Amino acid sequence: NGGMSFTDNPCLVTELAWAKRLPGAPAFYANTGNPGPGRGDHWPIGQTSPQPCSASEPNSLACSFDYGWNEASQSSRRATAAAQLLHKVDWENARHRAADVDWWLDVETMNSWQTTDGSYTRAEQDRDVATIAGEMDALHNVGVAEVGIYSTVSQWTEITGNATSARARFAGVPQWLAGYDSLYDAAAACGHD
Repeated sequence: NGGMSFTDNPCLVTELAWAKRLPGAPAFYANTGNPGPGRGDHWPIGQTSPQPCSASEPNSLACSFDYGWNEASQSSRRATAAAQLLHKVDWENARHRAADVDWWLDVETMNSWQTTDGSYTRAEQDRDVATIAGEMDALHNVGVAEVGIYSTVSQWTEITGNATSARARFAGVPQWLAGYDSLYDAAAACGHD
C-alpha cells in the first residue's frame, strides 16, 4: 500500500519490476493499523464474514479482525494487479505470483492504532492483536505461505501489550526487527521479548 492502510502505492509496478531484477525473490510490505470505528473510513460494520461485525457492538474483536482482513485483502488485490500488469498474465496467474513470495506486515506506532490514542487498555491491545491476526489470516487465505511482522520491540509491546495471548497467537511468525545498526546487533537481539 502507499504507506497507510487502504491507500495505493502508485509506484508498485515499478518497484516490483526493480525487485524482480535482484538475485533474491521480491517480497511485499504492507502498512497496518486499527483506528477503530470512530476514525476508520473502511470500518466493517454490517460485514458478516469472516466474522460478524455488528452495529450494536462496532468496536468488537470481530470487527477489528475484519478490518485487518479487509486491509490485507485490499493489499493482496493491489499486489495481484501489479503482478498482472508487469507480467501480462491473467488474474489467477498474477494472484499466484503475488502469493508465492514473503509478505511483511508493518506494525508501527506511527500508523493509526487504538492503543496509540493516548492511554490504552488491555481491550484496545486485544483489538489491535485481532486486526493483525485478521491481516495474517487473509493473506494465508489467498495462498501466501510466509507472513512476517516488521516492528520494534517497544512498538510491538505498545500495540499488542506483548501479552501471553499475543505471543501465543504469533509464535513462530518471522520477525524483521527494525532499529538495528548492524547484523551483529540484530542477531544479538533475536529471541528477546
